[in-house]
Amino acid sequence: MNNQTTILDVSNSVDSLWISVSTYLVFFMQAGFAFLEAGTVRERSVQNILIKNMLDICACTIAWWLIGYGFAYGESWNGLIGSSKFVGYNFEGTSEYRDWMFQWAFAGTAATIVSGSLAERTQLLAYVFFSIFMTAFIYPVVVHLTWGGGILSGMGFLDFAGSGIVHLVGGTAGHIGSTIIGPRLNRYSYIDDNRHELFKPHNVPMVVLGTLILWFGWYGFNCGSALGATGENEELISLIGMN
Repeated sequence: MNNQTTILDVSNSVDSLWISVSTYLVFFMQAGFAFLEAGTVRERSVQNILIKNMLDICACTIAWWLIGYGFAYGESWNGLIGSSKFVGYNFEGTSEYRDWMFQWAFAGTAATIVSGSLAERTQLLAYVFFSIFMTAFIYPVVVHLTWGGGILSGMGFLDFAGSGIVHLVGGTAGHIGSTIIGPRLNRYSYIDDNRHELFKPHNVPMVVLGTLILWFGWYGFNCGSALGATGENEELISLIGMN
């Protein structure tokens, strides 16, 4: 009995370690987004896009701690939104600290996807307000409806690693935002055929580096979504990585 308990404890520790490592890989994707977006925009916009990426994760952290995680994973209210687990309440002695961290990294990714969509076309303060709203209300509600045990979850909704919940939500928000704001003026000009040359990515190595960092972090995103590295998950995470 003691041996079984020891094996179970070791297994739980390994699983927790894997989830923690995956969390930090997903967080490192913030650097990937920063490099990719900074390399893609014009040189004069680099500082602005980097500040936006920094503020994204800062705003997300505060919003996710205050209400985002509670709305996403708290006790369900009519299958629509969570109503507990705000500001880390009653996390002691549970796995909530670990789970909060893992889901925080996902929330930060959903928010920062939008910064590239709106590059060079938004005021900094307006973007910060949007980022807070995104991670405090929009993303958490979608998470609760699906991963958090809400209505769609009860209907059999399945999203293993967030292709719909994280990337589709972030992409949709970016699409709506860019539609409202409009294009970068004069990027394409029928009068001056060389105008589009001014909007070419100013630093291709940064684009490539950012892409590879995102690829690296994505192993945490996808393989980490197995939520463990022992038992059947030992083979599963390798299969996910290969795919």
